[in-house]
Amino acid sequence: MDHTMRTFITILFVVLAVSVSAGTIENQNAVFEGEIAPSVNGYFANGKGASAFFLVGEQYAEGYVSFGRSETIGSVFVAAEAGLGVEQTPSGFGRMLAASVFAKFGNVSFLGVAERGSGMWYKFHIKWNVVPQVSLGILAKRHSGIGPRLDIRIPHTPLTVWGALQNRSGIIAVNSTF
Repeated sequence: MDHTMRTFITILFVVLAVSVSAGTIENQNAVFEGEIAPSVNGYFANGKGASAFFLVGEQYAEGYVSFGRSETIGSVFVAAEAGLGVEQTPSGFGRMLAASVFAKFGNVSFLGVAERGSGMWYKFHIKWNVVPQVSLGILAKRHSGIGPRLDIRIPHTPLTVWGALQNRSGIIAVNSTF
């Protein structure tokens, strides 16, 4: 990736970070085919249609800036975003595209994310808030499979601990929302 592109992406992240109105930081430990893969990711939104996402792991990193729109249609909240960014693999740097859709109806929510960089990747998550501190759901991710997910929010803190079991992997994570 050339210097101009790095500078442009850095400036976009800084501008967005200064105007953040909401965000999450998450520490994940995934087990995939017997190997533990720790990673940290973050999502920041400015409440005006712009957001940024990053993920850093031992063998992979990515970051992108997205622009989108959200609206309440009847009693359903819907948000959609599309973004452009970069990824770093053992082979080097590359461009990537990303798109996401989020919908919430009462105690049920859906998140779908698709990314295209050196390969295609997707994640779909549907969850039901059983009680204010507990959510049950199903998580599907490319390369990991599909399986149940359990979220437990720690009262009086911004922290959620969640775990998922999928066909060929498992994930345990701690998420902090601000």
